[in-house]
Amino acid sequence: MLKVLAVLFSIALAPATAFAQQLKIGYVDVIRVMEQSPQAAAADKRIRSEFEPRDAELQKLRDRVRKLEDEEGKDAAGHAERERELFALKRQLKRASQELREDYNIRRNEELQSLRKLVEQASIEVGRSEGYDLVLEAVAIYASDRIDISEKILKRLQAGP
Repeated sequence: MLKVLAVLFSIALAPATAFAQQLKIGYVDVIRVMEQSPQAAAADKRIRSEFEPRDAELQKLRDRVRKLEDEEGKDAAGHAERERELFALKRQLKRASQELREDYNIRRNEELQSLRKLVEQASIEVGRSEGYDLVLEAVAIYASDRIDISEKILKRLQAGP
């Protein structure tokens, strides 16, 4: 009876095994591709240059706050007025810093979304051109080098559109 079950089980699995061997599956390490792509470096450079002027303004404001804090203990005359000015500057600095962080994060997320679309498109192009039946873009617990096509995606992104 066990021999009959074993034979039936192996017959049932044979088509599934043959089917699995015919599939061509690829895996893309999206995080790695996004970090190493030339488009990521270009986006980072664009964002930095875009926010440099605002960051410089914040630095000037920080320097002014430090200067007022240093002067606060030296001269007793005008102490209350300087304290009010210092409080207002600190509040302005806090608001401006928060706005800059929020704007920077929004802009960074826009760039990441755009880059994600490029990686997805490159993955589709590689999948189609190289005859993959399935290309996965997710965090994997394990993916063998045999199915990892991340390097091909990076090369496609380096080649440009």
